[in-house]
Amino acid sequence: MPNGFPALMMKRAFAGTVAVCLCLTLAMMWNVPASGSNSRASQTAVSSSCAWPVIISATQANFAYPDTDSAYWITPLHYQPGAQVTISGQFPNSRFFSFDVYDSSDTNFTVDGYQSAIFDYQIQPNVGSTNPWQHNSRSAQNRSRQISTRGDVAASQNFRVNLVDDVGTSTAVNKLPIAPSGAPAGAFGNVTMRVYLPKGLDFNKVKLPSITVKTASGTTVIPACKNPGKITAPSHVTSGTKTSWKQIVEAFKDGSASPELCRENCPPDLQFYRPQASETGTFFPNAASAYIAATFRPVKGRVVLVRGKAPTTPGLVPPGTEPLPWPAARFQLQYYSLCNNL
Repeated sequence: MPNGFPALMMKRAFAGTVAVCLCLTLAMMWNVPASGSNSRASQTAVSSSCAWPVIISATQANFAYPDTDSAYWITPLHYQPGAQVTISGQFPNSRFFSFDVYDSSDTNFTVDGYQSAIFDYQIQPNVGSTNPWQHNSRSAQNRSRQISTRGDVAASQNFRVNLVDDVGTSTAVNKLPIAPSGAPAGAFGNVTMRVYLPKGLDFNKVKLPSITVKTASGTTVIPACKNPGKITAPSHVTSGTKTSWKQIVEAFKDGSASPELCRENCPPDLQFYRPQASETGTFFPNAASAYIAATFRPVKGRVVLVRGKAPTTPGLVPPGTEPLPWPAARFQLQYYSLCNNL
């Protein structure tokens, strides 16, 4: 990547009054705090026949400021007392990945100081495994060489993420709160696996983890779906879950739930500013990201040229689609992008 920000030119071949937003996504990582204590001794159940039955990407759900280099896989949850949910898989070969748990309003939440999100470098590997976002002795080049010559490398990079209710007192590793405090039994929610820039930019080759649900009546392992469906046409899920997702999608299609940038006291057109979280984080928000934006109205024949200095990222290490230890002093961000949204 060159030292200067690559010039981005957006030419509008039409006239109109549609507001356009240039959004710069900044993947900024911070540590999840550990504090407080509370035990509610209840968990959640998965309401689909296979794990990750829905995928969201720019090509499949073009609303709410999508990023063309990312994909989200979603598993629906219904909060049930006594259930235990564990996500088990292998670290993906990608620039960034994370897990988020969302409440019934499709937003993150915090319980006892624990945020309902965990990022790649924060996930502790299984005993005997390594996390490529933590393992300093493995460079991207070294890792690629090992993967191509040893078939067991991926198998040594396993993890488990636990969705727990008593997050303040649980001894589980990689723990996330499963539901907001006071959530009633049966409350709808989702857990999302998010991946940016996978190897070869092929999201179909991302190996999805399995999910284990443990209840008083036994333990069930739910394998990953072979063909996740669109959020507009989910499969492998209960009828109640389909209804919930349909309501979400319809709200965005008719604009009633769509994020609206700068409702009042807006800066001048084409002046970048930092939107409020309520403007950009209303639909499965990425807890690791932030945005700066500039709005403008397209004019026929007008060209908008954006210049700036790009932040340093692992994209400086070709091919830029493999894990590197994070945080890293030589990089300012793990990822950034510039998107033009109507």
